[in-house]
Amino acid sequence: MVSGDRCESAQPSGAGSVTGEDYNVREAAQVLGRSVKRVRQMITEGKLEQVADIEPIRVTAGSVHEMRDSLRSQGIKPGRSTTAAAGGLMTFAQVEALVAQLTAPTNRALELMDSRQAALDLERRQVEEALRETVAQQAATIAQLEQQLTQPREASPQKRRWLR
Repeated sequence: MVSGDRCESAQPSGAGSVTGEDYNVREAAQVLGRSVKRVRQMITEGKLEQVADIEPIRVTAGSVHEMRDSLRSQGIKPGRSTTAAAGGLMTFAQVEALVAQLTAPTNRALELMDSRQAALDLERRQVEEALRETVAQQAATIAQLEQQLTQPREASPQKRRWLR
């Protein structure tokens, strides 16, 4: 049975069981604090021992208790599926909180990308400005050199001797 955030052990029902020490899927879900769907997955994965091949599906109490103890020893607490196992639904506030929790890393990554993009844009503008200044300086130098080439030069006295 589920009470608040704690999950109390359901008693093995034993009704129609082979050994009298087993749980149906819903009872196992309550004991483990997991959804019925997750318990079925655990059975399929071999993590819980199914009692024979009978319907409805039943699992041994021992395998359920071992799984519960294993989860506890790993520090894994009953998940939100505890509510689902008890037949309840999440509130809108719980859904919003879960969405915020799941999207927080993505939102942070987007913020970091935006700030990096802004830094790159600033750096690009600075490089473009420096390039424009360099091009302007080189154009001025070229203009000066062209002007010097087109102006007649006075020959020095030594050069006049050679020119004769």
